[in-house]
Amino acid sequence: MMENGRKGDRLLPAGWHLYLAAAVLPFVFGVMIMQLFAATGAGGMEVLVAAASADGDGAAAGLVHLGDRLVYAAVSYIQLATCAAVLFLYWGYLSRQPPEAYRASVRLLMVILVVGIGVAALVRMTDAAAYALTYDLTRQLLLGIEGLPAAFAAEGYFLGQSRMFFAAVMPFATGVLVVAFGAAVGAAVSTPFDASAPPWERRFDDRSRQLQGALRGSSLVLVTSAVSLMLFLQLPAPLMSAPGDGALSRLALGLTVYWGVVMTVTLLALFLPPYLALRREAIRAHESTAADGDLEVWLEERQLRPVRHHLANLATVLAPILVGPVGSLAQSMLGG
Repeated sequence: MMENGRKGDRLLPAGWHLYLAAAVLPFVFGVMIMQLFAATGAGGMEVLVAAASADGDGAAAGLVHLGDRLVYAAVSYIQLATCAAVLFLYWGYLSRQPPEAYRASVRLLMVILVVGIGVAALVRMTDAAAYALTYDLTRQLLLGIEGLPAAFAAEGYFLGQSRMFFAAVMPFATGVLVVAFGAAVGAAVSTPFDASAPPWERRFDDRSRQLQGALRGSSLVLVTSAVSLMLFLQLPAPLMSAPGDGALSRLALGLTVYWGVVMTVTLLALFLPPYLALRREAIRAHESTAADGDLEVWLEERQLRPVRHHLANLATVLAPILVGPVGSLAQSMLGG
């Protein structure tokens, strides 16, 4: 019996590779992100020691800037991890769709990505205000400060771009992917089924839960993206003297509020149409099958309450990130 037991022993437990990845990959990604966001370039430790031991405010400002970059890197890490989790969730939703809906949604995803890349390229080539104020102004300000800030913003790190470029593009690109996948999920789950088929109600409930999960995941991405953006825009402020530092901080707050509103409108535009489509489908099914009970109760059981309830929930999620900057701007404008 002991021999049989020994034969049944596993060298490693089932799914060991997943546990190995969970234990190691967060640290590995942390090392990689720190290398990109906070590496000091040529000289390494010597540069930091020289900056710490030198006289004058300029040397200390370089270390302050490095600390701010680490905070930005940490929030960007959270944002990237959140986007990765939400994208994994979205892909699971898409893969469970019927083949026809799945193929159509993937084609829609490709179209959105192509159009999105085209719009981003147009914004960059025309030096639109969205590019100039949100990225180029920060870069130019950092280039004007010798030492670690200028090295972070200087071109030539990879493919002719700076570390700052990749540090800004990574959160932006993953956020765009979440938007594109969110649109594909919304289109997939809103594709109606035959209400007369026996499993319709079960499949409808699954689609409703998927849409609710997608909305919550995208809301979380929105919050982390807004915080990451604010920290990025604030990078030059501590290195500037008065009154430039205060003016730049106020501009950063204004840009954060503006893009927070744009992201909120995008979120509503993504999920309001499929939500209304599911609600209409449920109402038609309730009427055609003569289901017992009140219609609104029946809809609420399927998380299809009126839009105002979901808007209230969304406002609760977004209030901390939007109200804070708005309050700071109002206080600044009133001379507080």
